[in-house]
Amino acid sequence: MKAKVAHEGNALVVHLMGRIDYEGMEAFRHTCLNQWVGKSLIFNFSQLAFVGSIGVSGFIETLGLLAQKNPEGLRLCEVGPEFCRMIQSREFNGISVFDSLELAKESLAQVQRVVEGEVSSGSVGSPAGVEGPAAP
Repeated sequence: MKAKVAHEGNALVVHLMGRIDYEGMEAFRHTCLNQWVGKSLIFNFSQLAFVGSIGVSGFIETLGLLAQKNPEGLRLCEVGPEFCRMIQSREFNGISVFDSLELAKESLAQVQRVVEGEVSSGSVGSPAGVEGPAAP
């Protein structure tokens, strides 16, 4: 798996490509938990292959840990049905899935405006499927 990172507005967009491999999982986990905690993150799955991937469980667990540590949670976009099912089965708090990168960016921008006090009420859009239960 390869990751191309781009700053887009106030977000760090991580474009994931290829297949998840077991050998690269430790480096991915290290980068996520040591460099991206506290960042406004969107993971773009549009070029990430599920078939033949080894290490998918570790990948999903890493995203869950990162979501727990990020106040804004994580936004995932263009997630294939296989990945979506795996993420939903884990019931992570703080992970939202969107159909497109644009929708994920709009959601993040709206949350940031709320945090900055620019929006007094309203909803943050409707993610396309994954939002974990509320934290106790």
